[in-house]
Amino acid sequence: IFAACISVANAQSVSDSFELFSDVPGISQLSVSNVTKTATSTSAQVTLRGQPMTIIAFKTNGGSLGALIPGTLKLTDIMPIPQGTSVDGALIKNSAFLYMPKGPDHLNVNTSTFPSGIKQVLGQATALTLKPGFNLFGQADLS
Repeated sequence: IFAACISVANAQSVSDSFELFSDVPGISQLSVSNVTKTATSTSAQVTLRGQPMTIIAFKTNGGSLGALIPGTLKLTDIMPIPQGTSVDGALIKNSAFLYMPKGPDHLNVNTSTFPSGIKQVLGQATALTLKPGFNLFGQADLS
């Protein structure tokens, strides 16, 4: 779970900039722009299924984690929903797909070391239990 964050000045894809995501199908070959590296994180802009998002890898108390942070998504952007159903137009706001690489069957993490953009999505949560793969956090508007 201690995957490193790497940054390449001329990075062209997620796998060039983020070792953490290098084996994630559908993510690793996405084109990146605006790659930024700090002491504890690497972030960039990507487009996934026509949706602009921020991708980030960061270090936390449990090792290295990642996240995809989209803008507002329609529920139908991420899962098949029959048209005309009550959730057909549902929106997911302030969302983040937190990524935990393969390893233990779960990881308990303290959110105090998370980047501010992710903490903003999580609101008051101070601790999370993550499972390997993508874990979705957000607010759904079902009205």
